[in-house]
Amino acid sequence: MVLDFLQYFASYLTVMHTWANRRKVEGRSDEYTYEYDYNLIRYKAQTWFFWTKQIALAASFVCLVRAFWVALFG
Repeated sequence: MVLDFLQYFASYLTVMHTWANRRKVEGRSDEYTYEYDYNLIRYKAQTWFFWTKQIALAASFVCLVRAFWVALFG
């Protein structure tokens, strides 16, 4: 749950940064395309928390299968 929250929070910060920069660009000219800055630490943290969450899920599944195995055959 903590990893899920941290991923959500990093995503929120990334989106808020993108919206703030988009508003700046819209006010300056007709060109108002803005993309994520993939080098931002917020974006990297979002990705890192996502993959850490996936690894934690896989590890907990392995532990669950092992516990069932020991309980049934052990």
